[in-house]
Amino acid sequence: MKRLFGGWIRTSALPGALGALLSGTLSASAEVTVAGWPGGPEEIALRKVADIYNAQPGRTDDDKVKLLFFNREGFFDKLQADMAAGSTTFDVNLVATYSLGKYAPFMDPITLPASAADTFGATVLKTMQYDGKQFGVPTDLSMHFMYVRKDLIEKLLADDGWKATYGEIAQKYLGKALAPKPANEWTWD
Repeated sequence: MKRLFGGWIRTSALPGALGALLSGTLSASAEVTVAGWPGGPEEIALRKVADIYNAQPGRTDDDKVKLLFFNREGFFDKLQADMAAGSTTFDVNLVATYSLGKYAPFMDPITLPASAADTFGATVLKTMQYDGKQFGVPTDLSMHFMYVRKDLIEKLLADDGWKATYGEIAQKYLGKALAPKPANEWTWD
């Protein structure tokens, strides 16, 4: 067994699994069982990706991705217990970047090709490093953005009626009247 990507991977499945995870193509026949976060859009998305991958021409039962979902409640504790015990129930599991340190003691670091930085970016790859060692590749990042409609901000800054309403809303919900400002003058308030 080789521990990899936040989970366990059978050494015989390593070439195929790495190929599947990094390039989307299978370089050797290997059935891989992935433990995923149960329920919600994460499970829906993982099921769709596995279905697309498994539907590729020439796939046999010996080189398909199989999915395993535990109960959502207590998932992370069960995952950690399974990994610590050396479970062979699953080959690969997905862990969030923020919890990598919790699982790293039960994983073996990996070496990615230099081209991985071209695909993911060096900064993004660092999100799956612990104590300077790479433990996987990120499947997604929780990015937080704020989108604003520039046309509405411009009207808010130009229209006295809108400014008054803005101040009233701020007073009602924040306890103080605020005046709208251009984006380059925004503060946390």
